[in-house]
Amino acid sequence: MNRSSLLIITGLLSSSALGDSLPEVWSTGAECLVRAGAEAHWMTDHPALDSSMVEAELSANALSPFADLRVTGALTAADSVRTAELRRARAMLRWPGTPWVGAGVFLGEGAPFVEGLDDPLIEHGWISPDSMRGMTLSAGGFLGFRGSYSLAMSGADTLASSTVRSPWLGFAGMDYSRTALHSGPGGTGRESVLNVLMIWGDFRVVKPWVLLAGAEGEPGRWAVEAELRGFRPMDTGWGRLELVPGMSFAGDSFSSPGPAFTPGRRVLTLKALISPDRYMLGGGLICSVDLEGDSLTFVSLLGNMLSEAGISYSLRGTLREDGSYAARGEIGTAAGCDASAFLAADAIDDSVRVEGRALYAPRSDASGCLTVSGDASGSLDPACSLDVSALIGPATGRIGIEWRDGDVLLSVEIGGLLR
Repeated sequence: MNRSSLLIITGLLSSSALGDSLPEVWSTGAECLVRAGAEAHWMTDHPALDSSMVEAELSANALSPFADLRVTGALTAADSVRTAELRRARAMLRWPGTPWVGAGVFLGEGAPFVEGLDDPLIEHGWISPDSMRGMTLSAGGFLGFRGSYSLAMSGADTLASSTVRSPWLGFAGMDYSRTALHSGPGGTGRESVLNVLMIWGDFRVVKPWVLLAGAEGEPGRWAVEAELRGFRPMDTGWGRLELVPGMSFAGDSFSSPGPAFTPGRRVLTLKALISPDRYMLGGGLICSVDLEGDSLTFVSLLGNMLSEAGISYSLRGTLREDGSYAARGEIGTAAGCDASAFLAADAIDDSVRVEGRALYAPRSDASGCLTVSGDASGSLDPACSLDVSALIGPATGRIGIEWRDGDVLLSVEIGGLLR
């Protein structure tokens, strides 16, 4: 542990004393999150320890109507390695009143995420938050308008991201984001620019959602996604029927660090959903047609029901153009409010696996779950797991035992939040 890290941790521990010297407009606090865990497995005739970890994460914060200050440090002992680090810090200032202007600096946060209509275009984890450091500017407050600009470094790479959220106009609104990653000397070599515009409306009868994405001046790097939500043509004896037509098209060179699109996608979808009205019954039918092939052509069926006797039924299945299929059926029951049991079967092409689960919670702060499964279509391939967890005041604990592939795995986790 170096001297600077020790000073950081010492400052965190003493920060809770700031509350007596700050004006009443400020609120301060400090907390310590303690975590410990270990994993082991059985080796022929004796147990063996695989890993162990103890960590104390200390945070101090100060908040006022015009400032947000926070710093988090951690002491970690994982196996034989001990480290002390400044894990997260931020200092944000904003001009009081409306409209307001804000600015700040940050460390260990600010990783980008861009949502889509279904799957995200930029997924969490594309850039690790731990490696981020930078600055941000923000403005807004006028009729609901909000905007921000962030400039950050991740190693030798530079990330510039901006977002704009328009006010609600009574019938439509929009979000715009631009994310640009530029690699510097010694960086990862990744270069990426992604613009995303999402427009939504509410015309009572229908609610259109449209997403446009693409790079700047690069042919083939575009994507369009749209859905028409809120269209309910009829009420059935089971509930309200809603039809949601949609489309998802992308250029041949489109790419993004998320699962929303694949290059050259040409897909049309239609969802028929039943929302329960008079009965505890819901379901849906999803049809997808891939205009460029058969990889995304499928039909999915899903349904859920809860009987008056407290028995729940769940069914979902997918049939693809190439003849492959996957299905899952589950039935469950609750014996009072502290115990329940479920039996499920999963079928994937020629493989069928059966699973049973039993849950028991004798108290609101303690629970256990036993799961047993086996392959019903060939070799038994059994697996069994038992998880027991408890919450006692500020402390939590968990014990897990798993039998898989003839091996026994044991895990223990203990933690607590001290304020």
